[in-house]
Amino acid sequence: MRNLISGIVGLAFGGFILLSMLLRGGPQGEGAYYAGQMCALIMGVLFFFGGAVYLILGLREIQPEGPRRKRRRLIGYDFEKRRRKRRRPRRYDDD
Repeated sequence: MRNLISGIVGLAFGGFILLSMLLRGGPQGEGAYYAGQMCALIMGVLFFFGGAVYLILGLREIQPEGPRRKRRRLIGYDFEKRRRKRRRPRRYDDD
């Protein structure tokens, strides 16, 4: 459940950051202002893709597994014939 919530939040934050950059026309200005906008753009991309990964992981956690099938026993197969014999445990006085 934590992965699902983290994925939704990451997608929302990243999506809003990328949407705001798209509506403004990309980073503008010069110097530290431009560098800050570039860092925000990179952080938005990381939030978006990280949120997508965590959302997928969260959805996999929630989905129930299908019913487990029983192993079929082979008809006419001699299981005793194929069983390996156990070795005796080694002792310190064995030759």
